[in-house]
Amino acid sequence: MKAGIQPGRALCMALAFCGLAAASLPAAAADGLVIPQPMPGGFNFPTPGYVIGQWVDANDQTAITGHGWEIWQAMTQPSGQNNLPVWDSWVSEAQIFGQTGPTGTKAAAEADALGAVRGQLERGVALPQLRPLRIPRQFSHTPHGRNALAATASQGSVIVETERFNDATAIFVSTPQVTPYGTFKVNNGSSLQAYAAAFPANTSTGARAVRDFPETGMETKPVFGYVKATTPTAVPYWQGTGAVNTDNNPAQGYYVQNWNDCVIVDPSNTATSGMTKLSAAPTPGSFFQDPQLSCSSYYTAPIGMFYAFAMTAAQAQGFANANVAAGDMAVLVAMHVSTKEQDPWTWQTFYWQGTSEFETSEGPGSMTGQPAALAAPWNAYAMCTAYSQQVNGQMLVCYNPYLETNPGIPSGITSNCMTCHGMAAVYPAGSQSQTPSYPANYDQPVAFDDPALFGNAMKTDFSWSMADQVFD
Repeated sequence: MKAGIQPGRALCMALAFCGLAAASLPAAAADGLVIPQPMPGGFNFPTPGYVIGQWVDANDQTAITGHGWEIWQAMTQPSGQNNLPVWDSWVSEAQIFGQTGPTGTKAAAEADALGAVRGQLERGVALPQLRPLRIPRQFSHTPHGRNALAATASQGSVIVETERFNDATAIFVSTPQVTPYGTFKVNNGSSLQAYAAAFPANTSTGARAVRDFPETGMETKPVFGYVKATTPTAVPYWQGTGAVNTDNNPAQGYYVQNWNDCVIVDPSNTATSGMTKLSAAPTPGSFFQDPQLSCSSYYTAPIGMFYAFAMTAAQAQGFANANVAAGDMAVLVAMHVSTKEQDPWTWQTFYWQGTSEFETSEGPGSMTGQPAALAAPWNAYAMCTAYSQQVNGQMLVCYNPYLETNPGIPSGITSNCMTCHGMAAVYPAGSQSQTPSYPANYDQPVAFDDPALFGNAMKTDFSWSMADQVFD
């Protein structure tokens, strides 16, 4: 595909839904509905896969970093609706996989997901429905993680997630896949397991897979903390593994409960700059700190340095935390972003650092290379990229500090997005107790066609969002 072709138009050509071409979508919907908007032009999206492959082969990290920032700059452009950036107009997992509750349990499914998504692309969807929030489901991929998730759910969380998919991905996932072995819904766990069972016994491991996503496909996983509606609130602030006191709560390891640093966010201050570091502990009672946090070093920042929105009662319930209520603010602390521009996808993770003055040198990424035109609050986020598993023979580390530090995720602080997502797969029903899990460690690349690793599992093209449906 040429870089100038709109992603929605290319996909509709393939599926004969040309009435849904991105270029033909109105800028806004009636009656308060939001219409998902395509990635804007002018930011080299999509870049041809062979070009990205050349960057990887040449270890051109400058080009890779530049492209990661271009993706971020494009998806954060104004959508023209309700002051939303483009990505926050996109379809949520609730629309294509069925509505989920605070702990990830599926409550209802769309009988005709494709019809529903087509309707949303044409007519829009109510804004609150675009933003279901829940305790991160990725903590449950291992037995230990499921136990940790159950414990977290019992006391509530300080961090929640949602998932957002652009128009190309939304239509792809909502469309049943026609194969020589039958037609299967890839947004449904039992249908995915039937799909996995349908391959002939002699099918190679590499060929046991759902059809590839379109090259314009994008998946994102925004992660939010909370700020009280009228009270300055401490939000966990990543300053590296050296700024974590694992003795505070050994069971939580490097997770947010043990971070030494918090940024006290003022919900009444909409300035887009003005972060400071406090030289002494703030006055008790002058701010709110969730009892689960153990911060001892503090910064202050206006809420205008975060992407944030006021939560409905249903969204606040996603924290399962008695301290979070309707009207409180959800503040974006991090986001995984992946694109299907190359076969193993591109991977970039963004996380809040405020200003370069205070960003941690421990990474996993940095604010280096940000475009000068990157607007606030998006310029307050650092980025790491993983367009390959290795660089110069060494495993490449890129992770989300607000997620992969959780004890339910093995070796999270040494993880690589591509290696992790390459494990996303589904077993036929009855053949295994669960999908393949995370790598036990990240000391070597994963061979994605390794029969000893995957057996008779069907890979879901690096999409844990799809593979996770077997748990719902």
